[in-house]
Amino acid sequence: MARSTDGVNFSDETPILRTRLVPGTSYARVFEHALPGRGNKYVMVFMGVRNGRRLFYGWSPNGWDSWQFSPTPLVNPEPDGPTDISGPTLVKRNGTAYVAYHGNDGRMRITKVGNAFQQEVHLGVFHSPIASDNGRVAAPAFGNQDGVDYMFHEAGQRLHARICIARAV
Repeated sequence: MARSTDGVNFSDETPILRTRLVPGTSYARVFEHALPGRGNKYVMVFMGVRNGRRLFYGWSPNGWDSWQFSPTPLVNPEPDGPTDISGPTLVKRNGTAYVAYHGNDGRMRITKVGNAFQQEVHLGVFHSPIASDNGRVAAPAFGNQDGVDYMFHEAGQRLHARICIARAV
């Protein structure tokens, strides 16, 4: 965890998630999202290694401390086909919650998890690489400006990727 008063300079502080809780944790992202009955304001979605790479989650009342983590995966790779999934991001649409992520086959998928993270409804691939993506698109992140939705993501082989942007039409 790191803090900043100006959004440019950050100070590294106490780790929140450690591999002793869930082995192989990475790709952690925090979002404002209350889970019913948990007294939280924030959730964290992240990759963890337990019988392959899966997506897990945690929750906190303030996003800084008092984090709790579910030992049960939020999203499993088997219904999608790949053996590993990672790079999760929380997506809210149509009054419910989804998790978008990438698989080791180079494609991005989306799964409906519901507002209480009580579902796992795999909806399939929503973005596949094009020729210039060198077989891989990954780590989606979404934003909106002036009513237009955008997706930022990696394209290309890991450690040699470029950052791309897609605009909803």
